[in-house]
Formats: sequence, structure tokens, C-alpha cells
Amino acid sequence: MLFQVIRYILIILLFSMMVTKPFSLYAQTLSANADLSKELAIDECVEIALKNHPTLKAAEASFDASRSQVWEGRSAYFPQVNITTGYSENYSTSTTLKKDTETKAYATTLSVNQKIYDFERTGSAVDSAKANREATEKEFDKARNDIILKVKESYFILLQSKKMIGVSEVILNQAKAHLKRAKAFFEVGTRPKFDVTQAEVELNNANLNLQKARHSFSIARITLSNSMGLPPDREIKIKDVLFTERLYPVIDDAVKEAIDARPDIKQINAKIDGGRAGVRGAIAGFLPIISANGSYTWQDGDFIIKDSPIVGTDTKTPQENYWGWGVTVTLPLFEGFLTTAKVSTARANLRNLEYQKENLQQNVRLEVQQAYLNLEDAKTRISVMESSLQKAKENFAIAEGRYNAGVSSLIEVTDAQTALTTAETEYTQAFYDYHVAAARLDKALGR
Repeated sequence: MLFQVIRYILIILLFSMMVTKPFSLYAQTLSANADLSKELAIDECVEIALKNHPTLKAAEASFDASRSQVWEGRSAYFPQVNITTGYSENYSTSTTLKKDTETKAYATTLSVNQKIYDFERTGSAVDSAKANREATEKEFDKARNDIILKVKESYFILLQSKKMIGVSEVILNQAKAHLKRAKAFFEVGTRPKFDVTQAEVELNNANLNLQKARHSFSIARITLSNSMGLPPDREIKIKDVLFTERLYPVIDDAVKEAIDARPDIKQINAKIDGGRAGVRGAIAGFLPIISANGSYTWQDGDFIIKDSPIVGTDTKTPQENYWGWGVTVTLPLFEGFLTTAKVSTARANLRNLEYQKENLQQNVRLEVQQAYLNLEDAKTRISVMESSLQKAKENFAIAEGRYNAGVSSLIEVTDAQTALTTAETEYTQAFYDYHVAAARLDKALGR
């Protein structure tokens, strides 16, 4: 019988190890030798981040822990089985009988305790653990969405920085050409020295702007690497994107979609479920607990009376086995108002969560509306700056032609160049702002 009980215990332990095996929500890791030499599309960058980012791995570990906590709560449904074994020796001397006694005892006890009914104490604990598991899973989803947004933002900022390097290089080449022409005009006496110094200032500014653009590109590149969970020194090449107008529901429908889909809303709902379970569990503290228990003991030993000069013989105690069982009802009568305080705390925590949900819903509405308006603003700026950029290019071409013909000063050219640079910068900013705004709106909607 003892071996059957031990086998039963081992089966339970093995089953527990199987069910608490870590569960992967996205358990993959990018190889350190992954090929990043090719140009990556934005979806490929996101995929690498989801496989490799430590924040997501930490969230996954938290989810695994929450799954184990559910089994911690369920453990109260199962019998609690213990084996106790011991050995003892006792020695005594009787001066009256002039005899020494020696007692050796061996005992092994198997005890089983089973909770029969606890008025939803265990059930509430399990429900609370399940709610925490769901909340932790939604925290994983929230971390996933945050990482996706960070990658997309970094991706578009890097593209913008790369574009500005190209713009700055074009301006630098134009400044060099202007200086060359100004010197040529000055040498033949058709233009004053002022044009030469003005062209030199223009060239210096162009070099400075190119350096700033390259610096911004370097910062944007390491930022993208970091958002993907990669070391900053990993070289990354990315593909450019074409403008594609995104279609979204009207703002009221967008807010409703966000309330229904966002993981942080689902997370707070799960926490509220856990809070309600906590209230039920606290109230159950006023009620009794009914449990059953049983035990079986194997006992053996020796009781030896050592010979003395007068009288006495050696004896041996026979083996004894005994068992027992019982039912226990435990009713807490007074605990210094501990249970009352626990109920009050649980109810206050529940109210806190409900107010947090209300505040979160307001913030979600604000976030959706801001993202929606930013998207519309960027779209409008793209349309306006397309026209402005075209006009600036035409004005610059006219100014250069007039200067080359000797009918205008270099100041007119540099003014036209400044206007063209501003238009190109504003258009590039609006173009990538639109894509960033779309990514933020996707995240705000819980997509």
C-alpha cells in the first residue's frame, strides 16, 4: 500500500511539471549571425524585433509565471499527502529496580488532508489567478504593440534622415557650382568680390547641413537597431516606402474600435475580474472550512531491560500498525477584525480598478483623436508642400538662369536655394510624418 501511495504522489508531481512547462507566446530568437546585409522592409524589421527584443521576452516570462500561479491556486483542490518517518533511542536508569532500560523506536506515518468545502475561498483564489494570467497575457500584447510602433517610428525617421542626406548633398554640389561661377565672374570683372564671399558662406552652410544630416542619420540608425533588440553597431539597410493613403473609419467608429480591441483595455477588464474574485474570497473568510484527514502509521522497535545482579530479562516490543480518520469544521469566530479589513481592502482595490478603467478609456479616446488629427494634418501638408516644392524648383531654376546671364545677384540665387531647401525639408517631413501618424493610429486602435 505504501508503494502505491508513493507512486500516486510521483504521478502528480510529474503531471505538475508537464503543465507548468513554459508556454511560448513568441519564443524565438534571432540568430547572432542573421543576414542583415540586404535591404529590409518595414515588416521584416518588425519581425526581427518580435523575435529578439528583451522586453517581449520579459513579458513572456511574466506570462509563464502567471500560468504557474493558476496551478498554485488549484493545488488546494487536491489532497495534501505527507510521509513522516523517524527513529529514536531513549535510555533510562532505575535506582530502585537497579536496572537500565533502552528503547529503540521506528515509525512511519502517511497522512492525507483533503479540503472538502471552503465556501469559495479556493475558487476565488483560482479565479483571481486566472484573471491575473489574462491580464499578464494582455500586458504581453501591449508590449508587442509598443515594440511594433517603436520600430515603425524609428524606421520612418531613418528614411527621413537618409532622404535629408541626399537633399544636403545636392545643395552642397550646387553651392560648389555657385562658388565656381562667382569666382569666374569675379576674375573677368563682371561680378563683385561680394558674390565670391557670399558663395563661400553658402558652401560652408551646405557642408554644415550635410554634417548635421549625417549625424541625424547615425542617431536614427542606432535607434532603429535598438528598437529591434539588436546591438547598436549592427549595420541595417532599409527599403524606402511609397506614399499610400490609409483608409480609416470615421473618428467615432475609430474610438469604438479602440475601446473594443486595445490590449490595455482588455487588461484592465481582466484586473477588474480579479478584483471581484478578491472580494468574494475575502467575504468567504467569514465562513467555515470543512476538511477531512486520515493517517496510517507503521511502528516497530525494541524495549530492552538490561540484566542486573538481582533480577531482570531482555524484552522486545511487537510491531504495531494503526490508522485513523476524521472530519474537521473550522469556523473563525474572531480574528481581531482581520477579515473585515480584508473585505474593505478588496472592495477599495476594486473601486480603484474601475476608476482606472474610466481614466484609461478617456486617455484612449484622446490618443485616437490626436492620432487621427495628426494623420489628417500630415496628409494636408503633403498636398500643400507638393505644390510649394514644384514652385520652389521653378524659382530656383529661374534665379540660376538670371545669375548665369548676369542680370541678377547671387543673393537672389541663395534666397531661391533657401526656399527650395525649406520646401524639400517640409515635404520630406510631411511625407514621413504621415507614415508615423498612421503607425500611431494603428497602435491607438489596437491593431
